[in-house]
Amino acid sequence: MDKPRLILAEDYGFLRRDYVRNLRRVGFRVTSVSEGRTFYETLKARKFDLIVSDSDMPFICGDGVCRQALEEGIIGEDILIIGMSDTEDNQKHWRGIANLGCFYNKANLTEGRMGEKVLNCWRLFQSGGAWRAKMPCFENTEWDY
Repeated sequence: MDKPRLILAEDYGFLRRDYVRNLRRVGFRVTSVSEGRTFYETLKARKFDLIVSDSDMPFICGDGVCRQALEEGIIGEDILIIGMSDTEDNQKHWRGIANLGCFYNKANLTEGRMGEKVLNCWRLFQSGGAWRAKMPCFENTEWDY
């Protein structure tokens, strides 16, 4: 089986490098972007299996790019979206995005844990069925889909 194609949208360079290294270590093919306009244009130009995106980014926020790409049919519901932020307040921006699998606080993705967490979410998504019910939620928060 081919390695899953993942796009990572993260504006902080040191986090982006760490996340890319960890995601590649567990078997993803990773493309990374550092701001919203490039994120959107890259989604238009290439096909991905999953998206891992920060909320706060320059020009267009990550949840805004995902929402727009879904509305315009650039991406479909067959693509897993994982949102992340360093503040709990940003989780509300991700609500209602149909194929959002989970939301992570970036503090929980350090020390090499990013790759394994995303890989576990990807495996749940690939298993079909009630994948959403098995996904981790942010800080014991129930999602309203």
